[in-house]
Amino acid sequence: ELQRYGDELDGKIRKCEKEIKALENTMKHLQKRNKNYRDKFLRGAEGADLEKKQILEEQCRAASETLFKKRKEVQKLNKEYDDDMRRLMEYQ
Repeated sequence: ELQRYGDELDGKIRKCEKEIKALENTMKHLQKRNKNYRDKFLRGAEGADLEKKQILEEQCRAASETLFKKRKEVQKLNKEYDDDMRRLMEYQ
């Protein structure tokens, strides 16, 4: 009877060891999937940030070009104003 009880306990131990091994494998699988998901999420965030940065750089470049054109236009108008004022003074 003691032998049979020992065999039952041994069977239960082996079953629990198999379950533990299966759980460890499941845990490793989940950890790997979580790591992959986290890496993809971070890369996605960087990609989104990169896209936003490119959009902002393009907007900055366009604003700089507009500013340059407006400054040139202001210089031209100032020169024309000065020339017109000089001619006006000559006629008086």
